[in-house]
Amino acid sequence: MSLHLENELSAMAQQLFTEELLDKLLNNNREKSLARDGGAYDWDYHGALEALSPILTAQQKDTLAKMETARRLSLHHLMVFSFHTGLYTGFQQYLSTDPLKGPYLGLVEHAVLEKAPTYPDYDTSHQQAKALFEAVHDQLEESAQDHWITLDLFWDDQEFGLALEAFHLGYRAALRSLRVSQGALSTADLLPKILLTEHDLGIVQTSQEQEWRKTIQARQRARSSPPRSPKA
Repeated sequence: MSLHLENELSAMAQQLFTEELLDKLLNNNREKSLARDGGAYDWDYHGALEALSPILTAQQKDTLAKMETARRLSLHHLMVFSFHTGLYTGFQQYLSTDPLKGPYLGLVEHAVLEKAPTYPDYDTSHQQAKALFEAVHDQLEESAQDHWITLDLFWDDQEFGLALEAFHLGYRAALRSLRVSQGALSTADLLPKILLTEHDLGIVQTSQEQEWRKTIQARQRARSSPPRSPKA
């Protein structure tokens, strides 16, 4: 039996891009967000669902289920695209004398998340979800619309976080491939590009950025701490 290379590659992709990997990337982004800003942008998804439950009709709940299925599918397509874009970036930085500046922003965030047509698989499921969102949104009272919008913001936030995590995974896969094929020191000259790329991804920070982050976190803790009772 002859080996069909394209089929083998497809089988390898199915084993790599699993729902388990998708959940790991999403959870990793959430943990980073909580550590970074205390979950300031952690949209109350479950709270919005609970508030909407007694309000939505059976048909609207069915639309919600379809919308969430479409958003989950768009996340899966986005994971695949962002991984391969990170892979491409790593090899381009090694092979090209003039690699892209800010590859994540240029190839993923601006090209796909803000324009979408670059990657049709993602665009199809994403636009389907948006159409379902708008169909129910226009049927709801204003107070319920706020909860409905929270659901949409949650999914949007998931997409941006996932795209970054999957891009980084693909980028690291490229660096690993280079070290395996070209030797352990093959990526040594890439260190400045690696640091700039990881800075763009928010993985490493300058000392000034670290100080700014600590200041913001201290202010958040001060606002959330209960006031001290006056001494007698």
